[in-house]
Amino acid sequence: LTNINLQVNYGEILGVAGIAGNGQVELMEILSGEINCEENHQILLDKIPIGKTNINERRKLGIETIPEERTFHATVPNLTLCENTFLTYFFKYNNDKNLISNLLNNPQNSMDESRKIVKNNDVRCPEINPLASQLSGGNLQKFILGRSLANNPKVAIFSQPTWGVDIGAATAIRQKLLDLSQIGKAVILISQDLEEIFELSDKICVINTGILSEIFDVREISAADVGLLMGGKSEEIQKMEPIK
Repeated sequence: LTNINLQVNYGEILGVAGIAGNGQVELMEILSGEINCEENHQILLDKIPIGKTNINERRKLGIETIPEERTFHATVPNLTLCENTFLTYFFKYNNDKNLISNLLNNPQNSMDESRKIVKNNDVRCPEINPLASQLSGGNLQKFILGRSLANNPKVAIFSQPTWGVDIGAATAIRQKLLDLSQIGKAVILISQDLEEIFELSDKICVINTGILSEIFDVREISAADVGLLMGGKSEEIQKMEPIK
């Protein structure tokens, strides 16, 4: 990543377009807290530096991230939905700070929350508390999304949220993103799907070879121009004015 500079406001969706392999994974890792910022870089939430905090600390501050990989990254496939919920929010249930013993001794203490997530997000399950691996891609993604939003985040960051899911699930997921912005949450959408980017975003930027473009109002940039930026041909763009 080089010279990354972006801002997202409450009540808007910032779309980050780009071809796979151009820095999206690294950008997600920095924003989520999987990788901390270097000394001369920073991330601010409400003007407070959070670049050195980890994922769980950022969750407590109101930042939720939904990674591209549903299995092994967002969920443990051979654990139940209840157990996966526990792992995400163990700090809610884990007073003695001993994660493993608490999970083994109280495996059901996140069951009520897990059931609410399933009900509120229309997650179709083959049984009451299935393994994550038993769900279809679309239903697993709805569960992951619902689990993250159950924490009522200030900021939600999504990477390829509708990749590999059916049309019905994709429609439901996209509506969730729109609902978030409409109730005043800040949303960052990292996606290769230009149709999705233009359908959902208020502002758009493009990542190419680890470099982020200027940020543009969605009404002032065309899909063709975004395509050129994705291909690294910014010199061919005409009549584009970045947001000041």
